[in-house]
Amino acid sequence: MDGKASNILFNAKEVAPVLFIMWRRPYAADVAFKAIKKVKPKLLYIACDGARGESDKDLIKQCQLIVKRQIDWDCQVRTRYLDTNEGCKDGVSGAIGWFFANEEAGIVVEDDVVCDESFFYYASELLEVYRNTKKVGMISANSFGESDPSEEVAYDFTLHPHIWGWATWRRVWEEYDSELKDFHAIRDAFSFASILGWRFSLFWMYTLMKVRQGKIITWDYQFAYMFYKRGYVSARPRHELTLNLGFDENSTHSHNNKSPLKAMMRLEGNIRRRETINVNRERDRLVFLSNYWPLTSNYLKSKLASVAKW
Repeated sequence: MDGKASNILFNAKEVAPVLFIMWRRPYAADVAFKAIKKVKPKLLYIACDGARGESDKDLIKQCQLIVKRQIDWDCQVRTRYLDTNEGCKDGVSGAIGWFFANEEAGIVVEDDVVCDESFFYYASELLEVYRNTKKVGMISANSFGESDPSEEVAYDFTLHPHIWGWATWRRVWEEYDSELKDFHAIRDAFSFASILGWRFSLFWMYTLMKVRQGKIITWDYQFAYMFYKRGYVSARPRHELTLNLGFDENSTHSHNNKSPLKAMMRLEGNIRRRETINVNRERDRLVFLSNYWPLTSNYLKSKLASVAKW
């Protein structure tokens, strides 16, 4: 990972605007932001949610100081530092909405995600390539597995909106609805089953109902709903360009200390635009079964076990 950025510039002349979202994790903020510092974006947006209580205040202040000290290059910096806590739903979606209210396109990185510098150039290039291609909804840093080694490509497409380092356009974010006002479980169940089958549909209907009921407080399931509902696809790199730090006792949702991502690599060489926008549904099905379905499967098993015990 020690090569110079000039070796991976592709055709992008500079890095697209970057939004960095952080909160109360100084170590994660330090590591994740050092990756952004390597590419020195000219336009940098930094968002930080407010404290839930006194114990958060010092940690949040440490995060803000860590980032401030690292910004030693010529760039325009905008901050959204909240005094009150808006949480995983409104705090994150509000930050992204603020970002795209000011920029037509850009890259979003949360503080539990470390992206290889090649991601920023790859994403910046594809933001221009697919700016007016309505079917392409985002560019992702993670792939959940290698592309077919016989196919020498820098990227392909997936139905899944992976957000561990990602980029998109204002035109896409404008369709986002954190309240899921358009969600209808019965109608959408059939629509989602046509995407990747009934297990896919069951997972999403169960999950989205929990979000609507306020039992899951987050922003990203709503983004996924919009993504699948609109029929978007995401550009996916041939191998992982990111590491996820959010699998420890300080993470918001996951505490098993094991990220499903493989080792981060660098994407090098020329990016040749894909002639067609096709997805490998079998690969997407396997990604769903390995990374999404276990959440619902474990829940169903626990319920069945409770019934059997009763």
